[in-house]
Amino acid sequence: MYNIDVCYKFIFGSMFEEMVLENIARKVHEYSKAGIFFVSCSGEILAFSCEEEERKLYSLKNGCLTLEDYERFFDEVSLSKNQILVFPVHCLETEAGYVVLTGIDTEQLEFFRELGKILVHISRKFFEEREKSSFFHLPLKEQVICRTIFEKNKGSYIPPNILEGDYIIVVVPKKDVIQKIDYPKINRIWEFLYIYEEEAYITAVLYKLDGKKAQEIYERISRTNLECCISGMFGDLDICRAKQDFLKRIMSMGQQENMGMKREKDWYMEGLFAYTSPLIKDAGLKDYSISRLIEEDNKNNTEFYHTLKMYLLCGNNITMAAEKLYIHRNTMVYRLKRIRSCIGLDFNDDNISRGLLAYMMIYDATEGQGNK
Repeated sequence: MYNIDVCYKFIFGSMFEEMVLENIARKVHEYSKAGIFFVSCSGEILAFSCEEEERKLYSLKNGCLTLEDYERFFDEVSLSKNQILVFPVHCLETEAGYVVLTGIDTEQLEFFRELGKILVHISRKFFEEREKSSFFHLPLKEQVICRTIFEKNKGSYIPPNILEGDYIIVVVPKKDVIQKIDYPKINRIWEFLYIYEEEAYITAVLYKLDGKKAQEIYERISRTNLECCISGMFGDLDICRAKQDFLKRIMSMGQQENMGMKREKDWYMEGLFAYTSPLIKDAGLKDYSISRLIEEDNKNNTEFYHTLKMYLLCGNNITMAAEKLYIHRNTMVYRLKRIRSCIGLDFNDDNISRGLLAYMMIYDATEGQGNK
């Protein structure tokens, strides 16, 4: 027969020690033989103590719930079958986490129910601290699925058809989400989506798509003026993580502010340069003609680098480049003469112009943001 007063003493004593939740879980488990788990609303396991057999769960090694263990701990059938009690921890009227008791003695349900309530009360402040770093408050199962999709050592699988149809990935800088848009607005982009939150980015996985619906989504996001990167439509859920990484690289290349939506198909070359630039830099490859141009700009406060880049981006069209730079056409012609004299190359030659532009994009994607 377990005594709740004994658990009170364990819990009170642990409050003055380091690793409070870990010590509470260990002491209460040793006394009651029940597994004790503190699980955040995102599926992170903050602390636990359990029997040796349960310690083999991949979730405990990984520190976060897998989809299989979510079903073990939170599925209604599993709860009754495996003698599990789940107690939600509410902070500011939202579920911030859960206290899970496993392997309980069903003949002493009242003791374990009272114990669960005490653990909820004691752990609330620890869950509140975790809650402050989250912008969205999403269902636990949704977050577990997203972790399975996007985190490397996932140790789990996505069951077939859990996300039906084709997919689109949208990556948004988190600072931008907080300033300009909230979850209901993101949710209106498309009815079927999952949200994955990280420290710096929000990723939306849109599913149940076809070509017509995808075009509608591009138009809808464009109208929101949301700064984001959006993928093309694809059908293999296993490449979601690679898509996300590629879009992050495009987003982080330091383009001008308020660029709005960047579509993968329009920016893939810049993303490709961002991927290859570390290898090129490590190999010591360098375009010395462009280096001379940068030195000239730094020495004499000219704008030759940016002028040449805009000229090449405009397909060597003097009038178009001048308009984009807001300078007179004659000024553009004069600058191009000076640039040709500085680097000693005919940049109207197709092979030379492609090489120069490629190097400029690589330079901009790594260390040359100031020359834009």
